[in-house]
Amino acid sequence: MKQTLILHSKWKTALSTKDMNELKCFFELHQQGKLLQTAELFSNTPMHLVPLYRAINHCNELLITSLIENKTPDPFEFRDVELTYVENNKRIDQTGYTIDPFLLAPSCSTFWTFIFSQHAEIASIPRHYLVARLSNQ
Repeated sequence: MKQTLILHSKWKTALSTKDMNELKCFFELHQQGKLLQTAELFSNTPMHLVPLYRAINHCNELLITSLIENKTPDPFEFRDVELTYVENNKRIDQTGYTIDPFLLAPSCSTFWTFIFSQHAEIASIPRHYLVARLSNQ
């Protein structure tokens, strides 16, 4: 089923045109099955989460920019969601998350950056490491 990309109001004003075009390209490539995930983001919800970038901010918090997909027939409210970030088969961090206001309609996708404060150290983590990359399809 084809997903429709929507943007949370905070993203509409925060992203540069260049960054938005890059994220939209990732969305399209994902829709075509041309992205390879090198990390995973799990939750206690039916949402499908696709990590795209990782970075460390000035507070030494791990930032994971992800595509969130609602492939269910019901709207989804992102409230009290338990997230686990896994990279190289190693659990990096787990945290509870609420995004207000956040209601993702059925068959819709959006982007969000999740913050993990208690992350395990990742060897030589670059600031803008690309987590999802093009596959050889």
